[in-house]
Amino acid sequence: MLVSVISVSYLYFYSDTPHHFSNKEELTDTTNVDQTLTATAAKGQILFKQNCAKCHYKTDQKNVGPGLKNVMQRIDEDQLVSWVQNPTQTIKKDKYFKKLVENYNDRMPSFKLSREEILLIREYIES
Repeated sequence: MLVSVISVSYLYFYSDTPHHFSNKEELTDTTNVDQTLTATAAKGQILFKQNCAKCHYKTDQKNVGPGLKNVMQRIDEDQLVSWVQNPTQTIKKDKYFKKLVENYNDRMPSFKLSREEILLIREYIES
């Protein structure tokens, strides 16, 4: 009972501030960012860790999804943005992604990332 009261109190008083219960890094948190990256690539690294790293590697190593090294040699910027934001619709109109889903036997979830955020991730992948 006491633990519940303390937990609820903590969440009530600190719910609007970043705290150790959060599993997402803030975009301004640079503690785990590669210091050799440009500012835009560093922001992209944080976004990559938050959204992509569970299924993709920055290298060509396969995971749940394909490795992302040289991804922009396989697709263009519009395809990338379309795929990340709405994979279900992209599969219907793009044979490349339809084949990708067949090869990996898994579907990519859609992400609520802006075009600018996706391009920051691309910047990180290409760095």
